[in-house]
Amino acid sequence: MVIGAAFAIAFVVRHSVDRVDSSTGVLSAALALVGCALGNFLTACALFARDTGAPLMDLVLRLLPHSEALLTHTFRPIDLVYYGIAVYAGYRYGRKPMKNRLRSGAIALGTCNHPFLCLAG
Repeated sequence: MVIGAAFAIAFVVRHSVDRVDSSTGVLSAALALVGCALGNFLTACALFARDTGAPLMDLVLRLLPHSEALLTHTFRPIDLVYYGIAVYAGYRYGRKPMKNRLRSGAIALGTCNHPFLCLAG
């Protein structure tokens, strides 16, 4: 799950920038780490909401200022492994250049007949 989320984040980062280099890897790694922390926070809120019967969104908004204390309280050593995998996968996949098949294929030759993929013609 962590690798899939990091791959998705890296894909979006690579797709949204003009030049892929080590800075896109660092950005992907940082966003993957934030995504893992946010997932842990939302999981803790969902479990707390289930146990207390309170609405989830009310708990999320109420506990958001105390997110550091909540993450510290619910921390397990295995979380470091997940965070490390997310950072590694985000950095690794964020540095790989994308092969833009749409521009290098039929669109460049002017033979593309697809109405949505062929923006040039």
